[in-house]
Amino acid sequence: MDDFWNKQLTPGYYDKVLEDGLLKKRGIQSNWHHSTFKNVSNLIVNVNNHLDYACGPGTFIGKYLDLNSIGVDISEQQIDYASKKYESKGQFLTTEDFKYKQYEKNFEAISIIGLLEYLNDNEILNLMKQMYFILSDDGKVIITTPNYKSFMSILDRIVNRFSKVNYEAQNINKFDSNKILELMKKTSFRNVEVKKIINVGVFAGFINIRLSQIIQSFIYKLTNGRYGYLLMVIITK
Repeated sequence: MDDFWNKQLTPGYYDKVLEDGLLKKRGIQSNWHHSTFKNVSNLIVNVNNHLDYACGPGTFIGKYLDLNSIGVDISEQQIDYASKKYESKGQFLTTEDFKYKQYEKNFEAISIIGLLEYLNDNEILNLMKQMYFILSDDGKVIITTPNYKSFMSILDRIVNRFSKVNYEAQNINKFDSNKILELMKKTSFRNVEVKKIINVGVFAGFINIRLSQIIQSFIYKLTNGRYGYLLMVIITK
């Protein structure tokens, strides 16, 4: 997996996709990321110290937050990109340089956006053990991962067929609400809530991102949040 993130994914790829879409005010892929980041950022309030684990090119910290943030990623190239572009918004470290034992109960919020699907169960449990150690007693962990009790499998095939980046070999863990709840029971965390975000309204981003946000909000309220292509998991001690 290290080889994929360091060699196949160009530095800043998703940051540039998002910027291009926001500039043009349309684009499904950029709208997907924008919607995800907005949903997660809405839960990070009244927070001083924040960690974005698997931060990629630093987009979430750089564009959606104004906190004392640290971004961590496996890819040295993505961290170099983030450090140069978003230096004023946070500190960016590789997973090798991030010594988690130095941060006991330090973070009031931890975001893990789009990572768990690339890890096996044991890797996730080891990661959650570290997150428990560095999360403050009143803090929260916010995770997003695809919801495979939806049309996500079909979307995967489309994305892997036509996108510049193919994740088929990397995407090894496919969650639904029940599966991720069962896995989290094996951690030290005791309070786990799962929400579904990103509904069919996201595709209106092809026309206009703002229009898509309105449609998604309407569908979410209409269905009481029962449907969504992503799981957003909110975890506390």
